Amino acid sequence: MKKNFLMNLGRLQGIKNALTGDAKDFADAVLEAFQSFADDEAEHGIDELTAKVEEIAGNFASKEEVANKIAEVRESIMQVVRGGATAKTENKISGKVVEQVANAILRSRSHSEAINAIEGVMTKNDITGLSYQQLVDYVLNIKQDDADEVFDALNVTPFAKWFYGELDGSNADQVAKQWDKASQKGVTKDLQTLALNGKSIECKEVYKMQRIANSDLNAAEEAGQQTQLLASAVAELRKSVKAAAVRAMLIGDKVNSGNKQITSFETIGTKKATDAFTTVLNPEGSEVTLVDLLRTVKEVKADRKWLFITSALEVQLRKMVYATGGTATIIGLEDMAKMLGVERVINKGYLANETGLHAIVMSPDEYRVKIRKTVEIPFPEYKENAMYLLYEMDMAGAIHGIKSTAVLRAAE
Repeated sequence: MKKNFLMNLGRLQGIKNALTGDAKDFADAVLEAFQSFADDEAEHGIDELTAKVEEIAGNFASKEEVANKIAEVRESIMQVVRGGATAKTENKISGKVVEQVANAILRSRSHSEAINAIEGVMTKNDITGLSYQQLVDYVLNIKQDDADEVFDALNVTPFAKWFYGELDGSNADQVAKQWDKASQKGVTKDLQTLALNGKSIECKEVYKMQRIANSDLNAAEEAGQQTQLLASAVAELRKSVKAAAVRAMLIGDKVNSGNKQITSFETIGTKKATDAFTTVLNPEGSEVTLVDLLRTVKEVKADRKWLFITSALEVQLRKMVYATGGTATIIGLEDMAKMLGVERVINKGYLANETGLHAIVMSPDEYRVKIRKTVEIPFPEYKENAMYLLYEMDMAGAIHGIKSTAVLRAAE
């Protein structure tokens, strides 16, 4: 249980990041307790983890106004602990079942054939309460391995179009007004003059494909390693697609060319002029300072803020000298985050590929991603004696919140 539990900690972090108030405090307490389990040498089963969740939930039971929310979060946590399965179901997923699921995927000629084969495995082994995808994820234990902390924090939306307007709080034609029944009888209420603009995103297929030679599949099957082979391949595909989307969001796709470029994500770091969604600033001096970053952070009008910086800037800023001639001290990224008032400071070395770019500040809550369809399919190519695995997300993304991003770049 220990290994499976360790792989779920990243998913618990994702649950916590989406919460506020008492619900977040509850999730924080659970995550801290689970982390202590992960750090020791003992094995911890589902019963022990469940008891710890119930114990912590009991500390919040007196807060009636949040009881329902706590119960909802508790159930989300328990789903992670169980890996999407109940303890009863887990007992039925033997090593033999794991092999059957892996073989069903690797030996199927299409996604639909794989689904039918795996549903056959579920029926034959009396496995209930799990969907096809849940069983695959449970068997392969890939939910943390395929994670991308930035992509998984973005706000997934069902909408491909939304409307926005830049409100001027000092303009009487755009702010809310009072209705006084005594003095305004017969007077028509004012209509705001704020114009709304539409913003649309168009989904495109972002994919990654892997080839595995049949001889390697046969060797893995002979050694009983087909599950591990499949898990590593699928995790790499999923993670690569997510990482490519994040890169396109931050600086655009500067690796691919022509119609292979990923263009369905609004890029933040290439902006050179301020618009409704992004404020562009320049350093005050010849070198970037923490004050420059603080100025950039303050321009983002959102509660959650993440700061992305280049590797060179991280090295430069983490070295602090408290007085002339003093000894340099290296500050941690968490300390830097507290100093600047951001939730995270993240080093992305590829930011240096955008000329003049120093840093990006964004709210993950205010960058919207629409995922129209996800395809995960194996298919054989007999002429090559190989199996191909394809992972594809039909998706797009754009900044949603007004002034929810900012860019610090060199003046031109």
